[in-house]
Amino acid sequence: MRPYCNTRNDENSIGEEVDQKVTKKVIFIDEVQNVFLSCSGGFDSYYYLVDLVNSTSDIFWVLSFNKYSWIYLDRAFGRNQFFRNVYELKGWSDSKIKELIMKRHQSSKFRLSYDSLISATRSEEEVDKYASIESKFFKLLWEVSSGNPRASLHLWLSSLSLKKGRLLNVNIPKIIETKGIEKSSDELLFVLSHILKHENLNIPELQKTTNIPIGLVRNALKVCLERNYLFRDKNGRFMIEITTQYNLIKYLRSRNFIYGN
Repeated sequence: MRPYCNTRNDENSIGEEVDQKVTKKVIFIDEVQNVFLSCSGGFDSYYYLVDLVNSTSDIFWVLSFNKYSWIYLDRAFGRNQFFRNVYELKGWSDSKIKELIMKRHQSSKFRLSYDSLISATRSEEEVDKYASIESKFFKLLWEVSSGNPRASLHLWLSSLSLKKGRLLNVNIPKIIETKGIEKSSDELLFVLSHILKHENLNIPELQKTTNIPIGLVRNALKVCLERNYLFRDKNGRFMIEITTQYNLIKYLRSRNFIYGN
């Protein structure tokens, strides 16, 4: 997982790096969702950043946001209030996902077998072995990853098993089911939606943003970790587990806990 950029606690660190005497400068800031918290007083660093962006005429700023963080900020402030141009990075196509995976796989010197998928679909036609079956597999991989290259690579690796020698079996990607999530408490769903909205949060930040008692926050996190809904990094920050994000996002949208496609 990526290292956490602690801009939420040090809003002045950005401005100190800007030298307005140099012309034609481009400054790119990644993971800008780390400069705000959706709670009272949680937008000071965000306001500071957008003020800085709009007060430096000799600098071209490029900022990237997590999808659901941006959707939240867009609904809260409007996209045209602070930024002149907004571009959405679309998910990759299934053909591009396949091209990426096959290019990386070629360096491994392993061969691939789709026999288990052919057996599962009871396909008897020879053409299905290497054309239709393979195409259906990458369509499925593309669908459950929403065209996200990183998620696709993770799911691809989860689908492989050693058959013999340097031959690998390709199986159905291991997507962790979220069966039973409909019985979850609203507190648990609020915790998940706020983590998704910010991309990553620690326990104190979750308590602030959800306004849920700390005991209920800890209980929700415990349950989510047991169900593999969440991943916790070495710094104690919680993120949505990549193998469950597809089903979690789908369910949270259906309950209106998050918005956006």
